[in-house]
Amino acid sequence: MHKFGYLISLTVLLLIGLPMNGYGYPSKAAEGLIADGTEFEMEYMIPTGERRDIDTISLNIIKEDHYNGSVALYNGITLTHAWGDMTRSGVTSDCAAYGIGPTYLVRIGVKEWNAAAFFLDLSGALIFYDKHFPSNGEFYNFMWRIGPMFSCRIGEHFLFDVGYKWMHVSNGQLYWPELTGTAHNPAYNAKGLSISIVHCF
Repeated sequence: MHKFGYLISLTVLLLIGLPMNGYGYPSKAAEGLIADGTEFEMEYMIPTGERRDIDTISLNIIKEDHYNGSVALYNGITLTHAWGDMTRSGVTSDCAAYGIGPTYLVRIGVKEWNAAAFFLDLSGALIFYDKHFPSNGEFYNFMWRIGPMFSCRIGEHFLFDVGYKWMHVSNGQLYWPELTGTAHNPAYNAKGLSISIVHCF
């Protein structure tokens, strides 16, 4: 998980200071495709490995908190449901849980056209589950997501967004066992699509 965190931090540091016109379009036009209303985003993730066969569906409810002309910062909550099974040491266990927690998103502008734009989304959430998850895990996990997002304007007051994301879910104990006294970390990875419709302007 720490390598994933390093990638997010490095990307943000490299891009956060660039103005929108540094990507090839004026900042005022770009700002029109940064949602200033509440965004409801649905995600469906499928597993990337056979031994950790866990599907995940999530609803992210986020709102822009800060925009500097090149990067928009959002905060909100994530509601999630995961189900499937995990095989560890030759033993397969069922995994299913519901979770909720605070989420934070960094949206970096990459390219814009007249009524559409291309962004890079990076987000992190702290999810608390209704049971220990995955099997023999903890009641909490960190949920990291990264991926491209395409946004287009529909009429005068709506945006439609579609994205592709990679996700890593982990309790962090493998890298910081001194915090919990154990290195038990049944993490899993997934990838999938996200869609959202935003009423703004």
